[in-house]
Amino acid sequence: MTAIARLLSWTETLSIPILRMGDLGIGCAIYRTNPTNGGTSMEPVTPQQPIPERAPLNILVVDDEEMLRELIGSVLAVGGHTVITAANGREALDKFFSEKFDLIFTDRAMPEMNGDEMARTIKHVSPQTPIIMVTAYGFAMNGKAVKPEGVDRVVHKPFKANDLLEAVADTQA
Repeated sequence: MTAIARLLSWTETLSIPILRMGDLGIGCAIYRTNPTNGGTSMEPVTPQQPIPERAPLNILVVDDEEMLRELIGSVLAVGGHTVITAANGREALDKFFSEKFDLIFTDRAMPEMNGDEMARTIKHVSPQTPIIMVTAYGFAMNGKAVKPEGVDRVVHKPFKANDLLEAVADTQA
C-alpha cells in the first residue's frame, strides 16, 4: 500500500475531509470530499485564483514523512512539474549536487540534517535556487526576522494544494 493509500485509508477511518488523489500518474486529478452532503461525493479541487502557466520545473521535495513527501510530490506533478524526493537534508544535498533543480520544497524538522541547515548550505553554493519551507512551525515564522536563513517562502501546515502551486508561481514571478 502506497503512502497516499495509507493516508486516505486513515482519513476515511476518522471521517476527515481531506484532499484525495485520483489515479496517480498522467491525468491525475485532486479531489476533496464535499462536507455539504455528508462527505459522500467528491469534487475536483480548482484554483481559487488562476495560476499562471509556466514552464515545467525540476523540483526537489524533502520531508522525512513519506506520506507528505508523496502528497506534495503528487500535487506538484499534477501541476506539470518533475519531482524528485529525499527523506532528509543530507539525502537532499546528495541529490542537489548531482542534478539541477529549479526549486526546492523542504520540511523544517528532520533527522540527520534539518531544513534550516540544508537551506543555508544550498544558498551558499546556489543563491538563485528558490527554497520553500513547508512546516507546522510556519505560523511562528510570519515575519522576515524569524524566517530561516536561505528560505524564500514559508507554507504553513496544514496546507491546501493551491498553497503549494501558488508558492511555485510566486517563485517564478
